[in-house]
Amino acid sequence: MGELGGAIAAVGGKVLAMKNEKSADPIEVMQTLVSCIAHDFNNILSPILGYSQLAWYDLPQDSPVRAYLDHVLDAGKRAQALVRQFQEFSGKAVFELQPMAIQPVVDECLVALLDAVPSNVEIAAVMDSQCGLVLANEAPIREVVMNLCDNALDAMKDTAQTPAEKQEKCVLRIELGEIEVTPDKSASFQDLKAGRYVRFVVSDTGRGIDEETRQHLFEPYFTTKPKGEGTRGLGLAVVYGIVKSLDGAIVVQSELGAGSRFEVFLPVCAQPKREKDVCQEERILGGTGRLLFVDDEESILEVSKEFLERIGYQVTTCISPVEALRIFRETPEEFDLVMTDQTMPAMTGIELATALSGIRKDIPIVLCTGFGETLSREEARSRGISQFMEKPVVLPDLAREVRRILATKRASHTSD
Repeated sequence: MGELGGAIAAVGGKVLAMKNEKSADPIEVMQTLVSCIAHDFNNILSPILGYSQLAWYDLPQDSPVRAYLDHVLDAGKRAQALVRQFQEFSGKAVFELQPMAIQPVVDECLVALLDAVPSNVEIAAVMDSQCGLVLANEAPIREVVMNLCDNALDAMKDTAQTPAEKQEKCVLRIELGEIEVTPDKSASFQDLKAGRYVRFVVSDTGRGIDEETRQHLFEPYFTTKPKGEGTRGLGLAVVYGIVKSLDGAIVVQSELGAGSRFEVFLPVCAQPKREKDVCQEERILGGTGRLLFVDDEESILEVSKEFLERIGYQVTTCISPVEALRIFRETPEEFDLVMTDQTMPAMTGIELATALSGIRKDIPIVLCTGFGETLSREEARSRGISQFMEKPVVLPDLAREVRRILATKRASHTSD
């Protein structure tokens, strides 16, 4: 059947079960299917990227083969971006969320759009520089902004039919500010909880949207564009998935011939903005330590073990979480760090982490996942999870994370 076929078959039962339910949400059904496919894609990409990186490091710097591998790795990164789009649509993309201001991302997107804006379109931006912070990540916010702006520009394409009409400027309007959603008005905003929200608005003076089309706007693969144009019906579906995953809402107002207005609401976060870590290692640094690596994909185990052992670590691999638990229970002091996949048969990574930390509370555990479990940091720590890593795991990132966690652990023991 193949790995993707297996993913489809695995979710088929749930899709069929939901099909006959009156309350079944077609978008939710598609999100479930897409998230399973994204998981299998990640498992395929991990060994492709991993072995390509290992081969690249083994070659002399002047080897022409490195250029070929660069192309392979570039293609792998594009595939990662595609999987990311699937995950964003499903609302299960893995992002480190932190308090952030939206305006810098919007400004960056508007600059990027300038070259694509037709001469008959004027951009009008009204943004509150004191706008509150939201708990999000730059990548998905950028995806929301660009998709909505691209949609608006497309809606204004060829709207003027006569020379006189063509002389009038179409307007792409961007607004950013805060709004208070009160309990009596929450129904107007898709039943958002009462509170303060950052409101991002993209409106256009284009052809507008009829009522029937509005009913299907956020459905995957629904598009009014000709074949070969746009994002094949994923653009607004991705926006919908991202906004929902950030506990927000999106409201559309439009009439045929009267333009469209898309309003995105994201809850204001009161936490202070965390500064980025601008210090990055330029070389891959190894270390010493005993690792237990758990994944139900043998190819991922093989490439990770080879890489980590090359840079100094001792690695025990397990394809079964049940076997990993047995080994750890017999010799809990033999390991300095555990890395585990999330989606595995018989036991999830979170369940394994809970069991391991019950045996030895101080063992650091890294959860590698392409599904983006919606755990808060507090809940993750209570389950024994020290850190999340997104799949497919890039080998230099893996080296940095292992080194950082073990160094922190040793420093903690020294201070004790």
